[in-house]
Amino acid sequence: MARFDREAKAMAALSHPGILAIFDFGEYDGTAYTASELIAGETLRDIIHRGPMAIGSRVELAVQVTRALNAAHAVGIVHGISSPRT
Repeated sequence: MARFDREAKAMAALSHPGILAIFDFGEYDGTAYTASELIAGETLRDIIHRGPMAIGSRVELAVQVTRALNAAHAVGIVHGISSPRT
């Protein structure tokens, strides 16, 4: 829970158009939660599953992701995938 709290605080302090805004976080009845903005539209998964993208679209997507990651890294947030706990 302490790690969840640290990460949620860090994300809530971040403001960038390419990063989902976190409005609230906490624990309710033993379950951790985050309340975030709702973004309408296609997910990256939807776009990828639709098929090959034109080179210009791929470049634009890469630029958007890079800018968002740069903003996160600038405030000390590093995105990673953790291993499942056993």
